[in-house]
Amino acid sequence: MDFESLLNDKRDEDNLPPPSFSRIECPMGYGYRQNMAVVKVLVQKGEGQAPALKLINRSRRKKFVAISIYYDSENILI
Repeated sequence: MDFESLLNDKRDEDNLPPPSFSRIECPMGYGYRQNMAVVKVLVQKGEGQAPALKLINRSRRKKFVAISIYYDSENILI
């Protein structure tokens, strides 16, 4: 392996990374899946710009906002 190939981003097939060692023989099947409530939406940023892709989670909970007031308050602004 030479320094020039690293600078020019040439792939050297003989230089493979070392193996990772683990105590288990077979890799774990984690079963990752996409959240079904996530949808892709095109959002227009501004006039003359291309729409951008945005991911929205439809099952997101609304935030709970608690407002506390004193018992002896005369004016309550909501």
